[in-house]
Amino acid sequence: MNQLTVVRFRVRYRLGEYLEVVRLQAQASPALAAAGSWRRGCCLALLSLFATGVFSIKAWQSGSSHFHIDLAGLRRRCRRGVTFIPWAEVMQISETAHGYLVRGAQSWLLLPFRGLSSEQQGELIQMFQAYARTPAAAIDSTALVSGSAGRA
Repeated sequence: MNQLTVVRFRVRYRLGEYLEVVRLQAQASPALAAAGSWRRGCCLALLSLFATGVFSIKAWQSGSSHFHIDLAGLRRRCRRGVTFIPWAEVMQISETAHGYLVRGAQSWLLLPFRGLSSEQQGELIQMFQAYARTPAAAIDSTALVSGSAGRA
């Protein structure tokens, strides 16, 4: 990888990807963790139902997402606008079942595996290791550590 490496791809988010991010954020919540298993299950079911409606609206408004990842940071452009996370603001990178979930100071970005070639995935790993400077930005393939709110 050199300093001119740029990863570009386009993808339209799918419901399963969105629900995974919502569930991971909810499960990181101390309040939900303290709830009994029955109550936790009901809360996750209701949250999933609500999130499905929200996803339908957001997907219609957003359309396809165009990603541009380079030395400056991670950028997603869609009809709703641009989300940009500079490398200095990357707080956490988690590997989920559907892709890499990058948490910035103000927002979240899911980089779906299905939109990336194996070569691009390798370049992303190198970029994560080279540019994400915070100690908490190590790639985590387990559950999210922080329950901080964001948007996917």
